[in-house]
Order: sequence, then structure tokens, then C-alpha cells
Amino acid sequence: MLTLGRKPGYFSFLDPFSPGVWLFMLLAYLAVSCILFLVARWAFTLIIISSYTANLAAFLTVQRMDVPIESVDDLADQTAIEYGTIHGGSSMTFFQVKPFGSFPTSGSEQNRVMIFVH
Repeated sequence: MLTLGRKPGYFSFLDPFSPGVWLFMLLAYLAVSCILFLVARWAFTLIIISSYTANLAAFLTVQRMDVPIESVDDLADQTAIEYGTIHGGSSMTFFQVKPFGSFPTSGSEQNRVMIFVH
């Protein structure tokens, strides 16, 4: 029953529960917040450490590739890597008919450059 002579106070919403219940709810809220904060920090730290470890392992195991051939001239000047065209292909016809740039065009150099694959 509502009494008409009394105005509700600012904290009248607390009346349905006793102060002990409100205190327990406040402590539970703080405990859950602290636990979530600590778990989030632990998970973040774990992710950062595993990323660092993976990148370090990848960095230490990868071999730096030395690219000795950077242009067609470098390819023509070397003898360690064999190269050529497919027998009967358009590249073979192109190099036989029309020498290109600094490719060797006569004698033994042409035979060394033009290695045909059957």
C-alpha cells in the first residue's frame, strides 16, 4: 500500500533488497571484472609471445637467397645454369629467326645459349 504523504528518496530503488545482498552483488561484480581483466592480459601476453617466437623461428631458419641473375644479360653471361627453349616452340623460332638484344648470334656462343628441350 502506498502512503501519499511520503516522497520516495533518491535511493529508494535499493529497498527491495537488503544491504547485505547489495554488498554481495558489488563484490561479485568487482571480482568478475578483475578476473576478466587478468585473463585478458594473460591471453594478450600469450599471443604476443607466440607471435614473437614464430617470427624468430622463421627468421632464423630461412636462408637468404642470392639472386645471381637479374637480367637477360646476366643469364647469357653465366654458365652454371642451363637454359633454353622448348623444341618447336614459338620462343625457339623467335630466337632462331630474330636475335634479340645482346644475345649471342654466331658461332659457339649461339650453341651454348640455345639449348633445346625435346
